[in-house]
Amino acid sequence: MAPRSSKCALQTAFCGKAKDTTLHVILFILSTFSVKTSSFESYKLRVGSVRGADGKLDNRLVLQDDHLVVLCDLVDLTHDTVQRSQVLYQEFTSLGHTPSLTISNDTWRETFPFMDDSVKKEWSLYIDRNHINAFSDSQGQWKVVVELVEGSGIFHVSTSLLDISGESLLRWSVSGVVDKGVLDVSTNVSSILVTQSACSPDIVMAFVQTTLKFQVALIGVSYGNFQENYTFWYDLLPTLCELNPHECNGVKFMDAILTENHLIVFTTHGFYVSDDLTAHNGTGQVLEFIKIEISGVYNGSSNLQHLKIWYKEKCDVAYTCGQYCQDEYTSLIVSSEAGQDSKRVYVSSAPYRVWFDLTSRIEGQVIALLQDDKKGNMIVLKTQENDDRARVAVYNFDNPLFTNTTTDTFSEESKPFPEFTFPEDFHASGLFLHPHCYALYVLGTQVWVSSDGGNLFTRLLKLPDGETVVRWTANQHHDTVVFTTDRGKTYYGSAGVSRLVLISLAVSKTIPGVHLDFQGNVHLVEWLPSTSKLQARQIDIPNSIQIHETLQSSLLAMQPFTDKEVYLFEYIDYSRYTSIFTRANLWKTLNFSSGGKVLIIAAEEFPSPDIFRSYIKGYVISPLKHESSNLTMQSLGIAPFNRNTAYLEINATEVGWSSDDVGKTIVSPRQTSVLLTEYINNTHMVGQSVTALKSDFQLQPSRWRLYNLRNWTLAEDECQHVLIPDEVVSRYPMQYLDVGDNFTFSVSAIRKNGILPDAKPLLYVTVSSPHLVKTDSRYSVDKHGYQMLTVTLRHEVYFPGKVKVTVHLWQASLKCPKTSYTVTILCSCPPGKRLRYEYPYVISMEDYLHGNPKDDTFRKRPLLFDLEVNYRPPSKYGIAIPMSPHVYNVDPSKAIPRSMFHVSQESWRFSSVLANKAKTSVTVQT
Repeated sequence: MAPRSSKCALQTAFCGKAKDTTLHVILFILSTFSVKTSSFESYKLRVGSVRGADGKLDNRLVLQDDHLVVLCDLVDLTHDTVQRSQVLYQEFTSLGHTPSLTISNDTWRETFPFMDDSVKKEWSLYIDRNHINAFSDSQGQWKVVVELVEGSGIFHVSTSLLDISGESLLRWSVSGVVDKGVLDVSTNVSSILVTQSACSPDIVMAFVQTTLKFQVALIGVSYGNFQENYTFWYDLLPTLCELNPHECNGVKFMDAILTENHLIVFTTHGFYVSDDLTAHNGTGQVLEFIKIEISGVYNGSSNLQHLKIWYKEKCDVAYTCGQYCQDEYTSLIVSSEAGQDSKRVYVSSAPYRVWFDLTSRIEGQVIALLQDDKKGNMIVLKTQENDDRARVAVYNFDNPLFTNTTTDTFSEESKPFPEFTFPEDFHASGLFLHPHCYALYVLGTQVWVSSDGGNLFTRLLKLPDGETVVRWTANQHHDTVVFTTDRGKTYYGSAGVSRLVLISLAVSKTIPGVHLDFQGNVHLVEWLPSTSKLQARQIDIPNSIQIHETLQSSLLAMQPFTDKEVYLFEYIDYSRYTSIFTRANLWKTLNFSSGGKVLIIAAEEFPSPDIFRSYIKGYVISPLKHESSNLTMQSLGIAPFNRNTAYLEINATEVGWSSDDVGKTIVSPRQTSVLLTEYINNTHMVGQSVTALKSDFQLQPSRWRLYNLRNWTLAEDECQHVLIPDEVVSRYPMQYLDVGDNFTFSVSAIRKNGILPDAKPLLYVTVSSPHLVKTDSRYSVDKHGYQMLTVTLRHEVYFPGKVKVTVHLWQASLKCPKTSYTVTILCSCPPGKRLRYEYPYVISMEDYLHGNPKDDTFRKRPLLFDLEVNYRPPSKYGIAIPMSPHVYNVDPSKAIPRSMFHVSQESWRFSSVLANKAKTSVTVQT
């Protein structure tokens, strides 16, 4: 077979496998199947464990009993009926094609072929639970991919598998089950709090605050987007009232967190923590809570406290960190109605029974506090006395030993780098670490991100005055991040991409909850008064981004640079105090109503704006269209009035200037462009040049053009990039790395529509714990624009831990399904690694009993030695200080040697008896 060309790697995943048989099968399908290639994308596989009332499958796989049942259909999206799927089934089976299903997690994968069911006209698969590699200590969901031809990328579907019996939360009854009649009268919902499982994001809890005439504290637990058959409803009020019988009126949910093993709930009447969720003894057991008493946190409803729980979501299961799992620290920031002056900080770890006051140990007023267990740091968002600017301080904080009597403040020496101070116009309200890639986000009236753990930050979003971010959602399986504001707006982002985009506006006064499922789909959790049901509405990200892109009317002046690059200057608008163009707009596009499309590749704001507030450098995707006007057939004189202001005079005979020309740009080759800003008469106008004018000049007829750039849209470009991890990490994204071992992987990327002029690298890498591994990277680009980043990691320190290595595709559009790839490195001994010592000599049983074998060296050293009486093996402290409890070749009538130290005297016991001496007086222990 001829060697594979470099172009092969630029195509779909099956090309990377380079199997001629796979390619022949695909071509055979395309040539014989009744589906035309032009409509090929209209056909998809669909799977499920059960069929709905309409006979269709829902792409939801649930392992509930001893067997996993998977049904599969090929669906025509233009004619989605059961009968059409059955016809497609017959066509494919007649050609000999059957799908396959691949189940995988970070360390294991297995492929199972479907069976043909000619009676029901469907593909079916039954897998015994024991055939699925479900580690005894593992938690979470599996990734499932179903393909017609494995590795082809056509006719495929991605979903997940959820083991119901293995999910701790689903085996509990959180409280009393709610009668459906209670839900039917809940026509008004005042708030919805959503929290989801760290290990299985498809399991989500909704805390619903209603305005019922009778009191109820509704909690919905769902593993199916709050569909009725997958949701359980509970009333937590009886449990809370039992723990707090004297104050049980007007209970409201304030905050809630579902950690790896506990449910933490804060209400207006107390702070409650559940028992260990993994300590169940059967399905249906009622989950018990205890009320946590913290001095100063709650003093009764007459002195209501405001509390926020700060928790870094993580899922450290046994097969990913074993004995090296670190404690998960959760912090409480408590303030009274009086405001910021009385804030206090408390920290605790599971089981959250004891809380330690850190208020006096941290200088300033703390807004939020998180633990970064990967770097062993504590991240604090705070303000200083007499300085309202928010700042981030990072302290070395590796498994501290807390006491409530310690009052020493954290020293400056414990900071790995200086504090980062934000601008005065930013009012911070919180921070969080992305569990997938460990990007650090600080949020409030703006959103900032740091990729190095808090040293440097970049602004992603600036909200309108009076609006602030109040909620956020992310999970460990995807690089997606979602923010919700106090006005009900929802913003979407992705790790490595330096911007956020609006995807939803408020539909009611209630702020919606956000659920990010295992597949990375965004769902808005809203209450529908018309049906009295909670709905999880999935957001179509590409369409929602496009819907919420608004038409702009700010004046832009264009200055061509080359045939493919232009500069666009934003004319100052005194009715708006902020620039439209910032670095957060990089790699978005400008779509002009008059025609033309420009990709933003650079953006800057002028520090002291006078005429133009900001400018961008753009790559021309489609040419900007100029106006067809008789004006350009006349000569134009330009006379500078001051540095940038000029008078423009035209010798109008038939056609002259009009007031409608204000906002248009005059462009001429090798001359500075001029934005028309004021109409005087049909022969004279005032304009602003993009660069300084030094003298008068004349533009000859047909040597200048008029561009109308007044109406345009700042939009997300269509996805133009492909991210391709190598075959090893794409199959096994978690790798063990022992001390002294190396691991090398590569991630590749390409821009679909050619190379940009600046040819900047598409990829960069971040490491969550650089102190654990030494990182080397190599970058290569071929003539086709195919870029590859190769990363080599070496574990050199004798210290265990977990490292997240993320490769970011920073120029990607947010419409791309994936903008980064994360590899998890576990610095510890691999579970399959064993030490085995092979003795170089073979000693027979006869020699053991009666012989005296010797080695084959010239010294003829004996291979067997007789133990001394009452022998004890040496300890790590040496021969003279034995600590083993075992004594060999025992003779109780003789003294125990080497018993000078107390630890040696206390630790031994008899293991055997020499012959029969004094046997009647010895108790033998083994």
